Amino acid sequence: MNVLNIFQITLLILISSVYSYAIDIDYNTWQNDRMRWVQNSINLLIKAQSQNKFELFQSAKNSHPFTNEEIKIYIQQAHHNKANSQIILGLFYLFGIQHKQDIKKAVKWIKKASKSLYPQSYLILNLLKKYQNLNNKQEFENYKRYLDLTDNENEVHVFAYLQLGIMKLLGEGTSKNEKLALQYLKLADKKGSSQASYYLAMLYLDGSENITINKKLALKWLKKAALNHHPSACYYLARFYEEGILLSRDMVSAIRFYYFASNQNHAKATYRLSLLLSEGKIIPYNFKKSFNYLQKAAKLGELNAIFDLAKLYLYKNSKIIKNQHLAKKWLEKAAQKNHLESQKLLASLYLEIKLYTKAFKWFQKLALTGDSRSSYMVAKMLLDGIGVNKDYKSFLYFLKQAALSNHPKASNLYANILYQKALDTDKISLFQDSFYWMMKAAKLGEAESQYQLAIFYSKGLGTVTNKQQAFYWYQKAAKQSHINSHIVLASMLMNGEGHEIDTNRAVYHYKQAAILNDKDAQMLLYKLFSQGDSIDQNLVEAYAWLNVLNAHTHEFFDELQDIQNEISSNDLNQAQNLSLSYLHKIQKN
Repeated sequence: MNVLNIFQITLLILISSVYSYAIDIDYNTWQNDRMRWVQNSINLLIKAQSQNKFELFQSAKNSHPFTNEEIKIYIQQAHHNKANSQIILGLFYLFGIQHKQDIKKAVKWIKKASKSLYPQSYLILNLLKKYQNLNNKQEFENYKRYLDLTDNENEVHVFAYLQLGIMKLLGEGTSKNEKLALQYLKLADKKGSSQASYYLAMLYLDGSENITINKKLALKWLKKAALNHHPSACYYLARFYEEGILLSRDMVSAIRFYYFASNQNHAKATYRLSLLLSEGKIIPYNFKKSFNYLQKAAKLGELNAIFDLAKLYLYKNSKIIKNQHLAKKWLEKAAQKNHLESQKLLASLYLEIKLYTKAFKWFQKLALTGDSRSSYMVAKMLLDGIGVNKDYKSFLYFLKQAALSNHPKASNLYANILYQKALDTDKISLFQDSFYWMMKAAKLGEAESQYQLAIFYSKGLGTVTNKQQAFYWYQKAAKQSHINSHIVLASMLMNGEGHEIDTNRAVYHYKQAAILNDKDAQMLLYKLFSQGDSIDQNLVEAYAWLNVLNAHTHEFFDELQDIQNEISSNDLNQAQNLSLSYLHKIQKN
């Protein structure tokens, strides 16, 4: 063999080696691209689960690197028990790549890969827990297996440590062990998990049987999580800054972290920004921005924001157009999530727009929780047959429940029903029961009940006659502008009943009733001042009150003329001005 042949053979071997090495590099690059897609798919699954956004699956479907021929090869290899191909085929089914999406088949193929101890299979099975019969214990073991079978640490490792920490903390699928939970959470935190930092902050903030409260450490972890823009950590740190908890009060920092949290769609932080903008104390008032944040918070599911937004649409204001339809839509959303105030307002709205059956349904639901107003509304609807068939027995039941729950009008109505029964049967016990419920309503501040209770004392109905107590309760009702109470008090003060005679105070109460536009009181004042029997005659006052009456009836021209003939022009002018001032006060009421 000559030198040329040896050189040619050597060259061929060298070229072959280089070509083979190049093929190896291309194959490794090709294989790495595909396994990187698997890794990215797992990260996507984690994100989809944490954000509850399974529409993210579409991005995995659109970004896959496989040709049609490669897909066929992976399918064949999966059927020949090649674990990585089984994983990939499972993901094909999960994301709907070259197959109709079929999560059951996805789980089936990934389970096959797990039998070959393929690490990623355990993690994916956990992420698809709700599509299979996987209990907490199996889930915990799967995270452990994944960590035991992998060396290269990545985002998925961090997620596994975090989940193990949470499960150990809660005792889900494993024995509860807070110290071990701390270890797992610290590992996740060390590898960059802001969620782990947040959990650590909450653990040290609240403490437990095995973890001593350490506010300094809690603040350290909370700040770390917040600086990594963990939304809940940002929100709580903002609250701490705003309220001066563990930190000096700092509204600039508070607002900054509220914005950080809101930018990541934290509902409560967004709602708080809306409130701050609407108050205009810390941040300059800006209704438009406040409204936008309120809408955003409502769309994110913050129930208090939904309620506030509904109220804006429900009640007329200068900023937005009243829209009962939108108000109803938002209230229904919050009501279905058991927001109590929304349920109450929704029931009232249904009543207002005459959706009586729906109104009754919500009032009844609220009544069963012990809400006194709702019990009263249910009773009234049962009595009148509004939104439900009339049912007197049920009416009495709900009325009594409302009364027992301290609803003043319910107590008053129940007392009156018992009083009527007492009159019909002449049973002393029923008078006493009626007195009890009337007293309850009166003590709850119901003016009509205070007036009626005074009558009970005055006439000795269900109790011993007591004019002083009658006078006391008439006074209580009169302070709430109860017209009849003013008139009765005036009469008692004139006659020295339940109180010593005091004509000045009597006139005061007649005037209060008259200013509340009671025609009888106005006539009484005219007679008192014109006749001068019980009090000094005062024709200026007499003219003023008669003129008030005449403004409505035009029946007293002759009487007015008679007084004019008896008084001077100055007195007449004074009387007319006084009359105008009384009319002005009446109009204001």
